Amino acid sequence: MNIVPAPIENYTKRIPRNIALWQGIAGIVIALWSVVMLSVVLYAASPFSIVEVPTGTLILSFVKWVAGIAFGAFLAVAFLQRYAKHP
Repeated sequence: MNIVPAPIENYTKRIPRNIALWQGIAGIVIALWSVVMLSVVLYAASPFSIVEVPTGTLILSFVKWVAGIAFGAFLAVAFLQRYAKHP
């Protein structure tokens, strides 16, 4: 089963193998940084709920960092699969 769509896989096949490795590592770093920032947002949300600060900003931050996790994970999978499969 292939997780990466065919057009994106065709694009990653044109990228040199060592660059695909670095882009995969960058995707991992993006995903991990987004996890850290998501935990900061969740930690910061607890005192804000006590003082009744509008939660729109917190919701936007939550969505932004979850999207960062998804993007970083997809980027890592796409390029590391290229690195592993295609010499």
